[in-house]
Amino acid sequence: MFQPHLAAIRFGTGRSPVHPDPASAQAMLDALSGPDSGAAAFPVSPMDDVLPWVEPYRALVKARNQGDADPQEVLDMLKEIRKSERRHWLEGLASTVSRGVAADDGFRDRLTLFWADHFTAAGRGAFLRNRVDTYVDAAIRPNVAGKFADMLKAAELHPVMLQYLNQNTSVGPGSKLAENRPNRRLGLNENLGRELLELHTVGVDAGYGQEDVRQMAELLAGLNVTNEMEMVFQPGRAEPGAEHVLGFSSSPRRDQLQDILNALDYLAVHPDTAAHLSRKLAVHFVSDTPDEDLVASMAARYRESGGDLMQVYDAMLSHPAAWAPELQKIKRPVDYVTSALRGLGADPHALVATARETPRQTYRDLVNPLIFMGQRWGEPDGPNGWPEEGAAWITANALAQRLKWAMRASSMPGVPAMAEPLQLAEAALGPLAGERLRFAAGAAETRGEGIGLVLISPEFQRR
Repeated sequence: MFQPHLAAIRFGTGRSPVHPDPASAQAMLDALSGPDSGAAAFPVSPMDDVLPWVEPYRALVKARNQGDADPQEVLDMLKEIRKSERRHWLEGLASTVSRGVAADDGFRDRLTLFWADHFTAAGRGAFLRNRVDTYVDAAIRPNVAGKFADMLKAAELHPVMLQYLNQNTSVGPGSKLAENRPNRRLGLNENLGRELLELHTVGVDAGYGQEDVRQMAELLAGLNVTNEMEMVFQPGRAEPGAEHVLGFSSSPRRDQLQDILNALDYLAVHPDTAAHLSRKLAVHFVSDTPDEDLVASMAARYRESGGDLMQVYDAMLSHPAAWAPELQKIKRPVDYVTSALRGLGADPHALVATARETPRQTYRDLVNPLIFMGQRWGEPDGPNGWPEEGAAWITANALAQRLKWAMRASSMPGVPAMAEPLQLAEAALGPLAGERLRFAAGAAETRGEGIGLVLISPEFQRR
């Protein structure tokens, strides 16, 4: 069943003239459980980088409110914060693409993108606006080969997620804070509780109701974000009493944060979570309409292992349906750009250096093309993430933008000057490159056009 070229294209970040295709499914799993060389080679800015701005900015805002500071000073500092954070964000995008280009097999990078989309978040506020990559590197990437419960807790309790879903505004209606401030408009925010159930765990078809959402929101009340951009549980904001969600019950006198962790552990191994996540993985990696036996096999392994993700991946890679020769999925823009640069043998370090030294070039080569192709980096349309169906990505305008990018990909920083169209067709597609494509690539008037024809071909667009 295993086919090396399909392994690289369907489950990795693409084929490469530099890195060999995976040798086996077991080799892919072994690499996934080993050290994360990509994160080490292409680091993403940690949260510590934003902390030096926090106290000076808050102090300046306080002074302005008291009439002791010029409002323009506040605006000037905010501009400096945004400029600094935007630089980190730009380098984070370059690092993400570079990891995929440089990866030995790319399975870890694809899984990271999948789970980051599953736990979709966007930055909110002056200090977390450009920190989605920081969130992914802290909560998602280190947990892609572990228990789902660990990733679930890391993602739900991360400051970026809490602020994205407005958990910092949630106050239990019976809490001490609400009781002591009856004239303030304090209320329960259900966003995190709803998305936790609907998107992140059991799924919309699990049979829960509005009361479960409210009970979950009451259980989560008290979670907040500190001035140091860390999660904190504040008992004064928490709802007293016991909550009941899909068979889970907390105690009326409890360690409330531990109750939240217990609830997340409970939801992580729920049978509906097993079914929801298994189908979502199969849809993402294999087909928009995956084989039902494939989904069932993955879900069974999930339940048997208590949510051990490595076991679920093994069930997926071991199933014949995962290796159907037809390329059924359309690459999303970031996958498309990464696999193109990987197929061209681009120098990944040049991508990061360009983002650092000539950011305008990175906007031209990566940021703006991704926007025009339909995927604004770090700013999804909503908490349900980016669409899976191919029709969402292959519109007339989006395809025109892919063509435009493909035709100038050969001139991007880091792309070898000796890269040739026929070599790209062989390196990136191998047996999937048909005779018509090879003829068109070889007959192109210029090297750049030939490379563009390979990158825009139906064979390369799919995985």
